[in-house]
Amino acid sequence: MSFFAGLLCAALSAMGVGGGGLLVIYLTAFAGFEQRAAQGVNLVFFLCASAFASVIHLKKRKINIKTALLF
Repeated sequence: MSFFAGLLCAALSAMGVGGGGLLVIYLTAFAGFEQRAAQGVNLVFFLCASAFASVIHLKKRKINIKTALLF
């Protein structure tokens, strides 16, 4: 069940809906996590998702590397 909830939250995050917030709600309300633990899981979820998205955007040349390094 948790796998499917994570998959759904990942899909919603990819569409810009805010799946990370939904993941915290799922983890605290249904999976029995404490709030801080759920936030930690959400942080790891975000870091993995953003790293994967960065790789995809770099492959598709959607990121100007010079500008990104400047910031």
